[in-house]
Amino acid sequence: MKKILVVEDKEKHQKAAQIQLVEHDIIVMPTFDEAMDVLKGKSRFDNGGVEVPPVAVDALLTDLFYTQGRGECQRDRYLGKEEFAFGFPLAYIAALRGIPTAVVTDMNHHDHPMAYTFDHLQQGREAGGILVNGVPVMFFDQRDLSSMFLTKEGTCVDYDTIQEEVPEGQYVSDLIKERGMESVKNWGLALERLTGEE
Repeated sequence: MKKILVVEDKEKHQKAAQIQLVEHDIIVMPTFDEAMDVLKGKSRFDNGGVEVPPVAVDALLTDLFYTQGRGECQRDRYLGKEEFAFGFPLAYIAALRGIPTAVVTDMNHHDHPMAYTFDHLQQGREAGGILVNGVPVMFFDQRDLSSMFLTKEGTCVDYDTIQEEVPEGQYVSDLIKERGMESVKNWGLALERLTGEE
């Protein structure tokens, strides 16, 4: 069992992480500031006189875009209003602390310029990733990990399993729509690739 920090602001992807990583001890945080609280702790000056130590985690799985949170910088201008590509700096902050990290987005290179940058990080998709401080940092967009879907029953099922259930003359997309499934991130496969346990 590993302790995994998952930084994700979308509820469906949070649920998917909890389902797919059930055999691990996971901490889910929705913002950059909350993730930093886990990684570096809180000083007594920032936390009403109570010091909170950092949490030792074995791996970080982070979304690419989310909000800052408390907004230590330009508070009124950005607080909770806009998502930024905090996944990039957080990956390197974690790596400098010796924590293997995967940045996982549900976008592809057509969706956003920051997702397009993943095309230039090919080594970050391959076994071993990009070594930063001796630990792997990996980057996955929606094309890199097999498709995963969240069912109404609260389970996750992969594309291949759905494809096996499709009646003749029907498309996979029809069955997904008919059953009200939502596309979610494949956190389990991202972790397996990050840790080399695939």
